[in-house]
Amino acid sequence: MPISTSEAFAFGSGTVGIAVVALADLAGLDAAAVAQADRARIGVSGADVRYRYDGGDPAAGTGHYLPANGETEVIGRGNVARVRFIRAGGVDATVSVTLERV
Repeated sequence: MPISTSEAFAFGSGTVGIAVVALADLAGLDAAAVAQADRARIGVSGADVRYRYDGGDPAAGTGHYLPANGETEVIGRGNVARVRFIRAGGVDATVSVTLERV
C-alpha cells in the first residue's frame, strides 16, 4: 500500500475488550486530536474486532469485521470522530491508530 500524501500527526494504541472503545479512549490520543483528523489508519493485533463509524456502538456480532493483523482506513472528520471498537470474540485485541490531516 502506498504511503499517504497526508500528514500523520498523532498515534495511539490500546486494548479493545468487552466494552466499546472510541479513538479518544486510546493511549496517546484525545478528543482534540481526533477532531482534527481527516483520516485514521487503523491496525489490529492479537484478536479480531468489530467497528462502526456511523455513530452507533458495535457489538461482538455487529459492525465491520477487522481480523487480527488486519488494517483499514476511515476517511472524513465526522467518520473518524465516530469510530468505535469492540472485540469480536473471547480475546482482547490491541488497536493501533495513526491520525492524519489532508
